[in-house]
Amino acid sequence: MPKTEDKQPKQTDIRKYSENKAIENRINFSHNWNKFGEDGGKLNNKFFTTIRNIDKANYYMLRTSEVFSVFLNDKFFCRAYLHDATIYSFEDIKTPELFILDTGTMDYINLFQKFGVVKSFVLLLFERLEVQVQ
Repeated sequence: MPKTEDKQPKQTDIRKYSENKAIENRINFSHNWNKFGEDGGKLNNKFFTTIRNIDKANYYMLRTSEVFSVFLNDKFFCRAYLHDATIYSFEDIKTPELFILDTGTMDYINLFQKFGVVKSFVLLLFERLEVQVQ
């Protein structure tokens, strides 16, 4: 009879497991920004970005190339693959269109301040893997 391999995770994979259960990568959104009318919003696109506070940069940079469960108002929305996590300062961005597209508002400075994003931020690029669950 063939020997069955031990299915315990390797030490290098321990970040993904806790007591043999996968730990879910999760990202929460309070709004489906840049929405016009009843349908739409950036989370409905195949690719979407989000700007997050710099204090979360290491968390996301370590999880580049991993799949996340995307939640909208604490309700599962879809799964998405994190392609990139890059740190920027506001001075690095020479055109405000990036911020306007991401947020859907010309008043993005006040919006970022509301979420504690002041000088630097991490820009995340996701690819949606499936349709949303409603």
